[in-house]
Amino acid sequence: MKKVIVILVLGLLSTVSCTKGRKSDKFTLSDDDLMLLDRHFHHYSTSEVISKTNVAGPGVEFEIYLPDINTPGRSISYVSCENGGEGLLTGIDISDFNAFSLKITLVSVNGSSSHDAAGALVVGAMINSPRSYAYRPEVVSLKPQRNSAISTTKTDGANVTSIIGFTAHLFTTKGWDPNGSTIRLRVEAARNSEILR
Repeated sequence: MKKVIVILVLGLLSTVSCTKGRKSDKFTLSDDDLMLLDRHFHHYSTSEVISKTNVAGPGVEFEIYLPDINTPGRSISYVSCENGGEGLLTGIDISDFNAFSLKITLVSVNGSSSHDAAGALVVGAMINSPRSYAYRPEVVSLKPQRNSAISTTKTDGANVTSIIGFTAHLFTTKGWDPNGSTIRLRVEAARNSEILR
């Protein structure tokens, strides 16, 4: 009986110790890791990341071209993945977490940050799941108090990273330049989330 009690106590202490070492059940990416994103995930998309800049302060800014509203593929999914690019953020153990989180801010559209410069944009933190991939959609715009959102996407039991990054697409065509737009997105680590590595 004494041996059983000792084993149970040791097991409980081990569980508490492992949990105590982790600051959050969510993980996020540092600026350095965001700079390692290098793959347009959807081959059919005609959108394009033109540049990425590790800006002063938190975050990496991505300049992205979205084609005219009559062109299919007006979305961008920019990731690190196993099937192209360097894949430097793949194969990382995420079994201790249950969600991936990023803060995404719409900085400007066609060089303007005026609230009426564009319509609404759907953004999300994108991560592989057992079924394929997933993202939690959030809506941002240039209107006051609506330019930033934190997207937290459940990992649904995925154990290692195979696709990780962010995605964005037009909410509707309302308010957007029919001839296409160049947007600037700032992507940064989400608060209350643990840096992945």
